[in-house]
Amino acid sequence: MLIDNEAIRRIARTLIAAALAVGASGCAAPLAHMQVPVPRTTRLPMYDSTREIRVATLARPGARVPLVLYATGDGGWHALDREIFDRLVSWGYPVAGFESGAYLKTLGFSGETTPVRLARDFSRIVAFARDKLGVAEDAPVVLVGLSRGSGLDVVAASDPALQRQLGGVVAVALTKEEEHVKHYRRKMGPLPPGAPTRELVMIDTYNQLRRLGAMPIAVIQSTHDHYLSAADARGRFGPDTATRRLVAVEARSHSFGGAHGVLLDRMHASLSWICHRLQAPFTEPEAPESAGAKHQP
Repeated sequence: MLIDNEAIRRIARTLIAAALAVGASGCAAPLAHMQVPVPRTTRLPMYDSTREIRVATLARPGARVPLVLYATGDGGWHALDREIFDRLVSWGYPVAGFESGAYLKTLGFSGETTPVRLARDFSRIVAFARDKLGVAEDAPVVLVGLSRGSGLDVVAASDPALQRQLGGVVAVALTKEEEHVKHYRRKMGPLPPGAPTRELVMIDTYNQLRRLGAMPIAVIQSTHDHYLSAADARGRFGPDTATRRLVAVEARSHSFGGAHGVLLDRMHASLSWICHRLQAPFTEPEAPESAGAKHQP
């Protein structure tokens, strides 16, 4: 049978597209087949500057689904950080995201803050996102963070006032401390007369997780994370419970080298798990068909 050149080219394009879909994304559906809206860039006045907040949604107006607030790593809107944002939108969530590094620059020369101040800023961002995305005031918020963003999420989530708005936390590549958030700790041992009895120290993020109570928490960690491997994270996290999960992903690095597809799949499953613990009528979004089937909790 004779096949003309145009037919050959069509077949080649189809085969290449299929190979890229399987090879590039692993378990997760390729973004090339998803109609993800271009995020709107909005600006929130904060301290002596304004902060860029990206918002996007595929959710139907009035959908009873949680709002996702996403905090990037130090890389900002590049590579994996941007890919995660796009995936969150493609799964049907209304999503607002901000650069963790840019946020820290608004805090002044030191780039440091306290847990109370951080939670207050998160509350402002949540209120801003609800307004821009048309999300109901009673809709729960799920905090999702990568690396630096995870540390900020965990600290902010421990604030009682903010906790009342939260439905859960997904912390990806969570390091053992957050050096840009500090609190006072009583000094140990004998002290000279007149010496300060307290000192400012960075937050231990895994200790902070214990302050989240029964809130659903999923920590996703690379097996070869040079900051904190999945095995070492397990030692700090403790055993899984009905509301706490630590998920190990076989990957080359802190940024999940060689396993982005698996990471995204685990994130999708973790969000589904959290959504199944929300109070009715809020539930997991009806994701577009191109984004793949729902995960079982």
